[in-house]
Amino acid sequence: MRILALLLSLAAAPAWGQSLAASLSGDWQGEGQQVGGQVWDIVLHLHADGAVVDFPDIGCAAWWQFTDHRADQVTGIEHLAAGHDLCIDQSGIRLNTDAKGGLRVTWTDPAGAVIATAALDRR
Repeated sequence: MRILALLLSLAAAPAWGQSLAASLSGDWQGEGQQVGGQVWDIVLHLHADGAVVDFPDIGCAAWWQFTDHRADQVTGIEHLAAGHDLCIDQSGIRLNTDAKGGLRVTWTDPAGAVIATAALDRR
């Protein structure tokens, strides 16, 4: 929890951060799955100034810097704050909502290949 509090204080304010859709702001949780099968829990906090994410099962924590915001998706970069030896730093991220109001996250490598996905629901 201390890592999450630290991350909240360190989260960068992206240029478009103030226009982050209110429908995405708030706390989310769910499971992610790496290509190849590993499954892990995710706790995510989205707010107007950025996003922080905790992966409690694997000992990683990160903040997200958003680089593009469209009507149907948000993209950016994941910056690790903890677990550098356990998780991949500088992964691309893409956020979309689903028909039921859930949040879908896709992580990509530098070439754009999908390396993990997650399904999150509001907490």
